[in-house]
Amino acid sequence: MVPGINNTDPLSVVTDEILNGPKAIPLLDPAAAGDALDAAAEAKQKAKEAGAIAQEAANQAVLAGGPGFVFNEEQINTVIHQLDDVILPALKDARKKATGVLNNIQPPGDEIVSITYVNYANQSGNSYLKYLNDEIEKIQEKSDAFKLARDKYLSQDQESKVLLNGHQ
Repeated sequence: MVPGINNTDPLSVVTDEILNGPKAIPLLDPAAAGDALDAAAEAKQKAKEAGAIAQEAANQAVLAGGPGFVFNEEQINTVIHQLDDVILPALKDARKKATGVLNNIQPPGDEIVSITYVNYANQSGNSYLKYLNDEIEKIQEKSDAFKLARDKYLSQDQESKVLLNGHQ
């Protein structure tokens, strides 16, 4: 160590090693390393056994039938309503407000700095509009998928009721 020098910065550490020689790196005790490897192997084996037990329990649940899936028309209609009547209008409103504003900025002056800044700002605005368009498309696709699933479940449910009533 050199007196008066901050010994935590890299230059001080290198200076200290030049003046006093490199610091010794402690060696790992082979017995401790072996114990650590044994403990790791034991933990791996226990995890493997626990995974096998969990898999067997899952297999038994599937074979037993489990509680199954329950279709809830009210819940799916709530999700569809949130997508169609809350999220989509908010995204479309943001897109409407951003179009022509965030991507059509004019430079305050005819010099390189203003023009360069405005070019980047307009690129950013176009990027934001692309993001909004992509999000609107994704939300619409999700809404359509939920509607399709709802209609399919309701149709199959109705067909099953008709078949069950016809065989009683």
